[in-house]
Amino acid sequence: MKKRSLLIVLVCMLLSISLNAQETNFKFGIKGGGNYSKYTPDLTAAGMDIAEFKRKIGFYFGGFVNIKVNEKIRIQPEVLFALQGTKILIEGFELRGGPNEIPIAGDFKANIDESILIAPIAMHYFFT
Repeated sequence: MKKRSLLIVLVCMLLSISLNAQETNFKFGIKGGGNYSKYTPDLTAAGMDIAEFKRKIGFYFGGFVNIKVNEKIRIQPEVLFALQGTKILIEGFELRGGPNEIPIAGDFKANIDESILIAPIAMHYFFT
C-alpha cells in the first residue's frame, strides 16, 4: 500500500511539472554520493549493554528537478535510492538446546542492510 501511494505521488509530481513546463523554468539533474550510517541507540537491558551497533558505509543515487517559482525562489523535489544499514555485535551470546544442556557461548555478528527510497523536497531562496 505504501509503494502504491508513493508511486501516485511521484506520478502527480511529474504531471504537474510537465503541465507547468511552459510557465516556469526547470532543470533536471542526477546526484549520488556516500553515507556512513548506524542505528541508535545500542540495545540495553537492566543497565547493561546487550548489543552494540557499528557504523556501515553505503551509497545513494537518484535524480531531481529544479523548478523556478520566481526570481528568488526555486523548489527542488528529488527521488533517491539509498543503501544503508548497520553492523550488530552481541558479545557473550549463549545458546542452549534445552534446560539441561550445556550452553554454547560465542559472539553474534550480523549485517543489516536497508534499501530505501527517499523523496525530499528542498526550497532554495536567493538573497541577491
